[in-house]
Amino acid sequence: MKICFDLDGTLYDARFPYYRTLKEVFPQIAGQWLEFYRLHRLYSDKLFTDKQGLHQMRNKRTILTMRDMGYTITETEAEHFQKTYEYYQAHLELDPDMERFLQQLTANNIPLFVLTNGPDAHQRMKAEGMGLFRYIPSEHFYTSEQLGCSKPDLNAFRMVEQYENDTDIWFFGDSWNNDITGGLEAGWKTVWINLNEEQKSDKRLYVCATSRKEAIQSFLQKYGGNL
Repeated sequence: MKICFDLDGTLYDARFPYYRTLKEVFPQIAGQWLEFYRLHRLYSDKLFTDKQGLHQMRNKRTILTMRDMGYTITETEAEHFQKTYEYYQAHLELDPDMERFLQQLTANNIPLFVLTNGPDAHQRMKAEGMGLFRYIPSEHFYTSEQLGCSKPDLNAFRMVEQYENDTDIWFFGDSWNNDITGGLEAGWKTVWINLNEEQKSDKRLYVCATSRKEAIQSFLQKYGGNL
């Protein structure tokens, strides 16, 4: 058995950089930062492909999010948002409940790895900054750029199964579209951290929770055994 984690929104609170960036760049909607976060993540999932230029995708998701919130912004303003957002992304911290969980898993010698969408250098920068490689060796950190395909593409899941030489895999993720649908299709035991309380379900899900802490507790109570 091995346990896989998504990175963004799963191992750390992806909302933190949004809140800080909105206060600085678009203070007029800082009070609506949770709605901005929800829309921005939805557009990120919808627009992300490894074939599309990341610069174009990142600006477009911000422009569309602001449009949905009643504001028209320029490419220059979208670029300013992205640069500020990236600054705060470089100053991330592991979610405290997730870090305690990682400590517990490593103490029990449970093999861990990460499967994340995004540019290899950028995702590794975030992982390094939050100290993730203390628990998950960098050689077990897989990015869509490295693999040549992105979640929910089944090929991404099959490739890491080959690298990890295992198919008995638990998968913790927060994105229904990228993590959960892909993990279910691959036959992985999925744990959905449903932070946005989306009204979706699948009988193949092992755990569905609305917080990281609840997801961890449910997993340990139901399937943790002697962990």
